[in-house]
Amino acid sequence: MKWLAGAIGLMTIALAMLVACKKDPPPGPPDAEPPMRMLGTVGGPVNVLASAEPEPTASGHLPPAQLEHVDGGPGKEKGDQISPPVGAGLPPAEISIGAIAQSVPISNAERIVAGMRARFRRCYQTALRDGADAARKPSGTMKLSIKVGADGAVTASDAVENAGLPSSVVDCIVRAAKLAQFDPPEGGKTSTLIVPLRMDPKT
Repeated sequence: MKWLAGAIGLMTIALAMLVACKKDPPPGPPDAEPPMRMLGTVGGPVNVLASAEPEPTASGHLPPAQLEHVDGGPGKEKGDQISPPVGAGLPPAEISIGAIAQSVPISNAERIVAGMRARFRRCYQTALRDGADAARKPSGTMKLSIKVGADGAVTASDAVENAGLPSSVVDCIVRAAKLAQFDPPEGGKTSTLIVPLRMDPKT
């Protein structure tokens, strides 16, 4: 009978071990919380859940809600609004430049003066649109004197003749000429240029 009692004891121990293995494991640590981002507010920093960055569309642009308000319009991306070309909205005009007289030769005098043509035209066009004499559409001629220093910088400019052009046009052209930069005159000297100009409204 002793062997029977021993067998029953072994079976009891095995059954107890089997029941213990089937019990639920102890709970593990809670799932990790999403990362936190510190956002500054008037009252101090506040913890908020970090949100995912917006994904670009297939074209590489951000979704409409993420578009920047640039150039004065919501829903516009940078570069969408194109500035009008210089001189847009001004009345058409013609300007001619005559032969330039030089007291001392300057190698690039004609090229520099030709490059100022657009500025001179804009002075005249502005007067045709906004000036006190705009209604009569004035035309005329002038001679522009430009004094160039030994380093090629303009030291002075003035109108030595004016026939028919409003003073606002003449003053604007004189100011524009002061911004020019020439090559140094020959021999390290100074030079005076006389530039004939004619301006007419274009019909």
